[in-house]
Amino acid sequence: MSVALTPVDLRLVPAALALWLACALATETGPAGGLAVAVAGAAAAVWLVARPRPPRARHRPAWVGWSRMTVLLACVIASVGGAVVSAAVIARERAVAPLAGVSGTVHARIAAEPRELRSRPGSYGVSVEVREVDLAGPRARWSGNVPGLLLGDVAGVRPGQRIAIPARLDSPDGRDLLLRGTGPPEVVAPMTALDARVDRLREGLRRQVADLPPFARGLVPGVAIGDDRALPDRLAEAMRTTSLTHLTAVSGGHVAVVVGLVLLVLARAPVPVRAGCGLVVLAGMVVLVLPTASVVRSAGMGVVMLAALGLRRPRLALPALAGAVIVLLAADPWQATSVGFALSVSATAGLVVWTEPLAARLARFVPTGVARLVALPIAAQCWCAPILVLLSPTLPTYAVPANLLAAVAMPPATLLGLAATLGGGLWPAFGALACLAATWCAGWVAAIATAFASLPGALLPWPGGPAGAVGLALIVAAAGAWAHRRLRVAG
Repeated sequence: MSVALTPVDLRLVPAALALWLACALATETGPAGGLAVAVAGAAAAVWLVARPRPPRARHRPAWVGWSRMTVLLACVIASVGGAVVSAAVIARERAVAPLAGVSGTVHARIAAEPRELRSRPGSYGVSVEVREVDLAGPRARWSGNVPGLLLGDVAGVRPGQRIAIPARLDSPDGRDLLLRGTGPPEVVAPMTALDARVDRLREGLRRQVADLPPFARGLVPGVAIGDDRALPDRLAEAMRTTSLTHLTAVSGGHVAVVVGLVLLVLARAPVPVRAGCGLVVLAGMVVLVLPTASVVRSAGMGVVMLAALGLRRPRLALPALAGAVIVLLAADPWQATSVGFALSVSATAGLVVWTEPLAARLARFVPTGVARLVALPIAAQCWCAPILVLLSPTLPTYAVPANLLAAVAMPPATLLGLAATLGGGLWPAFGALACLAATWCAGWVAAIATAFASLPGALLPWPGGPAGAVGLALIVAAAGAWAHRRLRVAG
C-alpha cells in the first residue's frame, strides 16, 4: 500500500536563500558583494518581466506560472536586500572606523551574563552594546549603537546595567568592537525593574543548585534558562561528542516544550485565545532566558517547528520557516554568516521536511508514536551534519541514539527547571522540590552523554572543509531521495 505524503510548498524558499546570499556577501566581502547581488537580481527581474511570454496553452500546468513568480520574487528580494544590507554595512563600518585602535571611557549596556574565558582562567568577557565613547583629542565623544565584546574585570556586572569603563578599543573584523578594559567598571544606570526581576529569578535558580552535584549545577540551569557556565568541562566535552550541546542552549525544542504545554492545557479554548496565550508565554520565555540574538533566533525557529509538528501543517511550515529567515535576516543581516543561525535553520528545515516521510517509513515497523519520536533526532542530525563537519572534521557516531534517549528527559527537565526558577522565590519548598526532580532528569542526560562518549569510535574522521561538507550533504540528499522513493512503493 502506498503512503500519501503532504506536499511541501517551496515557493518562498528561493527568496529566503537569495536574501541569505545577499546578506552573506555584503557582510563578509563588503558592500561591493551586496551591490553585485542587488544589480544581478534587478537585471534578472527586469529580464523576467520584459521578455515576451509564450501563448498560454489551454492545459498548461499551474506550476509553470508559479515557478515564474517564485523566481521573480527571489530576484526582487535579492535586489532590495543586497542594496539595503550594503547600506547597513557601510553605515556600520563608518561608525566603527573612528574607534579602531583608540582608548577612552566606554559607556555601554550589558547585553548578557559575563563568562569566564577558557583560554585565560580568572578573566571574563561579556557582550555589550556600545552607546558612547569619551575620546581624547578634538573628537571629544563618539555616539552610536554597536555590538561588542568587553574583556576585563567584569565578573560582577549584570544584564541590563549601563556601565562606564576605561578601555582600549579595536575592531578586527571592521564591524564589531573588541574592548579590553583597563580598569574596573562603574555602574552609571541600574537595571530596569523588569531586568532586575529577571536577574533575581535566574540568580535564585543558581542558588538552589549550588549544593547539588556538579553535573546538576551546570545542566539544570542550562536546560531551563540556557545558563551552562557551571557545566563541568568533562561533561561538556561528552555532550559535544554526542551532539547534545543543544540541550543547554535555548533552542526551538525548548520553545516547543513550553509553548506546546500551554497549547495542550488550552486545548478546548478558542484558537485566538490559544494563539495569544502562546505568544505571551513565548515572549516571557525570551525575556527570562535573556533576549540575545541566538535566543530570538531560536524563538523564531521554535514557532516554525510548532507549526509543523504541533499543529501538523507541514505544507505551511516551510513557507513559515522561509518567512522567519527573511524577517530575522532583515532585522540582523550579520546573522547570515553565523554558524548558529545556519544550524537553527537547518535543524528546523530537517524537522519540517523529513519528519513526516521518515516517520511514515518507520511506522511500518514500529508504532506511529515511536516512529515519530525516532524520526525527530534523525532528521535534525542529518540536516545539521554538513555544517557541523565544517567546525570539526568528524562524525558523531552515536548522536542519533544519544539524542533519542536524552529526548525522554528534555521536556520534564525544561519544565521542572522553569518551575523551580519561577516558583522558588514565591514558595521555596516548591522550588527545591522542582529543582530536585529536574536533577534526576539532568542525571539521565549526563549518564547518556558520558556513556555514549566513552564508547569506541564515538567520533569518526571525515574530510574537512567545503569538500567534506558538500560530500556529506550529497550523501544525506541521496539517502533522503532513496527513502522517499521507497516510501512511494507499495509496502
